[in-house]
Amino acid sequence: MNKQNEGMVEEMDQAKKAKVRFVLNLAAILSIYFFSGPGTYENAAIQACMEAWPDAAAASIRSLVTISSVVSVPVMLLVSPFAGKRIRYRTLMLSGAILALAGGLIPFFYAPSWNFVLACRALMGVGAGFFGVRSALLFQSVPAEKRDRYVGYGNVAVYTASLLAGPVCGLLTERGWQFSFLFNCIGLVTAVLVLLFLKEPEPAESGEETAAGGREAGGKISVWVYILTILQALMTGTKYPLLTGMSTLFSGRQMGSAAMAGAAISAYSVGAILGGLLLSPIKKRLGSYAMAVNMFGVSVSMLAVFAIPSAAGAFAGAFLCGMTFNLSYAFNQIHAATLAPKGKMAFCSALIFAANGAGVYISSYFIDFCQSIFRQNIDVESGILGGALCFLSMGLFVLVFRKQIEE
Repeated sequence: MNKQNEGMVEEMDQAKKAKVRFVLNLAAILSIYFFSGPGTYENAAIQACMEAWPDAAAASIRSLVTISSVVSVPVMLLVSPFAGKRIRYRTLMLSGAILALAGGLIPFFYAPSWNFVLACRALMGVGAGFFGVRSALLFQSVPAEKRDRYVGYGNVAVYTASLLAGPVCGLLTERGWQFSFLFNCIGLVTAVLVLLFLKEPEPAESGEETAAGGREAGGKISVWVYILTILQALMTGTKYPLLTGMSTLFSGRQMGSAAMAGAAISAYSVGAILGGLLLSPIKKRLGSYAMAVNMFGVSVSMLAVFAIPSAAGAFAGAFLCGMTFNLSYAFNQIHAATLAPKGKMAFCSALIFAANGAGVYISSYFIDFCQSIFRQNIDVESGILGGALCFLSMGLFVLVFRKQIEE
């Protein structure tokens, strides 16, 4: 009897230890999500950088928060086939955190030229590219029946970091343009948790084998997947001026400080979090019209920021933009995965992520293009107006071809 009791106690102890290990491993993975956007946090510092580096072109300054996204795309596509096979996930995640930390903090201590700053941002992009396999890591580390819940936790972590980045970077920028880079110290938490607690997942079935949806194996990729890829690049490229131009907009319109601009960017993140929580009920209610309706919502939000020259207008517009753009982006990912043949879902999903990164980069040049047409007093106003018109056009396109996209 005593031996039986001892066995039960030992089993309970092992179960508790397993649960603790699971929680610590999950914390390490979620910390990767939290720091998954290195190189994109310092939107509130754009105007301060323009003032500190007057000889640098405006598009070059704005690439401060876009270049890492571009660099991360080929890195992600290059390393993803080897993740968990030839290269351990733990090695990739720790290397990514170290590279992103180095690229993020070096300009705070040493910045001899603006090109040097951009080179450091490119280094951050390499680190961010290693983080591109975080979803595969999460899927193999949690029970299959709870994946949706933990993916939701991961998205909350992503937007929580963005939510904090706005006001914190804004406050840091008031001490000097380079102080905003200190926000990247959050990567220290990721590096420590990964080093101490990240567990290499056991070999598991491919997510493509068990995922719902998808067309017949071996089939050709639908042309609509490529159309959605192009659409995603345009969506991100024409929306992003609202974020990169927020500090310039607040300064040019005399609506508030860099901290206020950062808070407006945080309103965008709050809206994005809400959009993620409402995705399922909105899809059920709107059906095939969901993506088009939300793209119209992005257009309305950008028009509101353009037409209402006040902090309140910027906050409200940013909040609505965050919610409706996040939903549009999510629906685009769902459509691409649904249209993809089985065995090629990962590639089709990667196309959408890659297009998103490319869109971030082209956004700086989109502002210059729109300014050559609309010639507003502040160049980002032209970019925001152009973005609103583009989303109106893209929403109409999706509305007309919704059946083909949904098939």
